[in-house]
Amino acid sequence: MQSGFIERLREVVEHAGGQKELERLSGVDQTTISAWLKRVKNPKFQTVKKIADATGFCPEWLYLGIGPKRSRTGDDEKINQESLDVDLLASILEHVDSALAIRGELTRSRTRQRAEIVAAAYDYYRRSGKSEVRRSKILELLRRHAL
Repeated sequence: MQSGFIERLREVVEHAGGQKELERLSGVDQTTISAWLKRVKNPKFQTVKKIADATGFCPEWLYLGIGPKRSRTGDDEKINQESLDVDLLASILEHVDSALAIRGELTRSRTRQRAEIVAAAYDYYRRSGKSEVRRSKILELLRRHAL
């Protein structure tokens, strides 16, 4: 296996937001992705194609390093919207507004501050893989952001 493939795969993994997120987007098991990165296992083109198709990269570029890097049909906006967990985001927004209301700070908080808290919470829940939003975590984030 070429080291170039590993570098290209690392770029795709980073673009997707990590191996777990790439698994979620593409359906390719994280252990397979990890084995490729560790050079324990050689990739099959059809499996690499699943990853490329899910992320908007060209399969030939990812697998062989030839051709354009990005496919003409996949753009970052479409990929980001597909990978956005709207249900999680809605739950976080509800919890942030509820926590601010309980603290009497809903009307005093600035949009930018609330957006930072929502972004931090969204990032935390996506990376941790936890699906249930907890008020205690939201309150902790509020304290960190001095709201």
